[in-house]
Amino acid sequence: MIKMENKGKIGVGILTIALLISLGFNVQPEDTHFCLDRNITYHCDSLSKYYGLDNGKCINNVLPNKLCSSGWIKIGSGDVQESKQYGNKVICDQNKCRTIQ
Repeated sequence: MIKMENKGKIGVGILTIALLISLGFNVQPEDTHFCLDRNITYHCDSLSKYYGLDNGKCINNVLPNKLCSSGWIKIGSGDVQESKQYGNKVICDQNKCRTIQ
């Protein structure tokens, strides 16, 4: 028979294990690329050709792939990109993307 004091320890242990498992399954990788025309960031494991661009398709090994008609920019790369659709420019540096003139 399990003593009452041990039941509490077992309960805490089970809750701790359940919490660790649920946190492990919900951790998403950090976004690595930005799409100007869609104004979204996404985690890309690799890029492939689409829309006639070498970087038009973001390949994600776990989540669905995403397309970008302006091409994906690596966040933190310092690359500048101009949107053909909207006419604005964006630069991705220091782990963020921002609109520039």
